[in-house]
Amino acid sequence: MNDFSVNNQLMKKLVIFLFIIAITISSLQFPRMEEQIFGVTGVSEVCFVSNEKFEGEFEVVPCGEKFFNFCSFQNAKDNANLIKNSDAVQFYTDQDNIKKLLSDIKFQQLSSEEVEEIQILYGYTPYYDSSILLDGKKVNVQIAMTSEKIVVGFPIILTGY
Repeated sequence: MNDFSVNNQLMKKLVIFLFIIAITISSLQFPRMEEQIFGVTGVSEVCFVSNEKFEGEFEVVPCGEKFFNFCSFQNAKDNANLIKNSDAVQFYTDQDNIKKLLSDIKFQQLSSEEVEEIQILYGYTPYYDSSILLDGKKVNVQIAMTSEKIVVGFPIILTGY
């Protein structure tokens, strides 16, 4: 074997090693989407809207072809991977927690409206992949606020306010 062949093999091994190191570091520095969304505080209940009825500690409400799979926030965190099987996810909280929650998800408000004493905000978070277009803008968070409760929907609220 000549020196060129040995150096070429060593270079290939070094490139592969550096590639593996880069992937490992990036996975440590950039948490998965589910970890970011479920890293918030102050959420009392979660609803996964899906075509599937979830098993386990869920209160399931069928609605047409969809299932509203309600659970505690801790159960949602423990089953965060179910977000991939869901059309939408809703968080339920109250006025005391909304500012912290919006900060935690890095909410960027794009528009708002008021309908029958319900304040509705539309915006964007970098922590949720699915989105809809609203007036040509990418929206993946909808928030409905009443005096009693707040519903935060990713990408929109599908269970009603």
